[in-house]
Amino acid sequence: LLTGTAARGLNPVAGVTGELPRPSWAAGLDEAWIASGATIYRVNSTSRKAVGTVAVAGLPARAKITALRLSPEGSQIAMVVAASGSSQAYVGTVDRGQGQVRVDGLSPISPIGVSVNDVAWNAELKLFLVGVLQSDVSEGLVVEVQVDGSFWTPRTAPSLPGPPNSITVAENLPAWVSVGDAVFRQNLGSWENPNGAGTNEG
Repeated sequence: LLTGTAARGLNPVAGVTGELPRPSWAAGLDEAWIASGATIYRVNSTSRKAVGTVAVAGLPARAKITALRLSPEGSQIAMVVAASGSSQAYVGTVDRGQGQVRVDGLSPISPIGVSVNDVAWNAELKLFLVGVLQSDVSEGLVVEVQVDGSFWTPRTAPSLPGPPNSITVAENLPAWVSVGDAVFRQNLGSWENPNGAGTNEG
């Protein structure tokens, strides 16, 4: 892991190693969260070591965090947790009181039979998930859902060239998904190639 600024350049962060998913920046802070296995580290743009870890209550046994996203205002976190042969989406509350930063109230929000690859905040109480059906891994999913798992609403297209493996989105902006090495942008009811190579209805 490398952190830094355009002016100072990049420096390695000691002790944060392994297969790392992309980090998530905390709103209004010089602080990013990144997971390695079941551990979440807090890093900033200047320190050459993690400024701390995040205590997470409620992770399954032998869990691995494969994606995490802090909410736009920083009070909640969504993560994808791999355990027992499946990957599920979880949502918890960020607690910065009483010294150590914690994640409390971690709860799964994705249903049985779905394997989640990535998660992104669409609004303060709304998320996008991408993944596959465990019964048919060729059937990709893009789903909009509330933070409590309600209003599970598919936003996907069978004509995407394959299951989406990551997603990014911001409030009032279109979602983008990656499928292999290609990216597609949501445009109303379709997914379009930003290079102008056609659309995929959905």
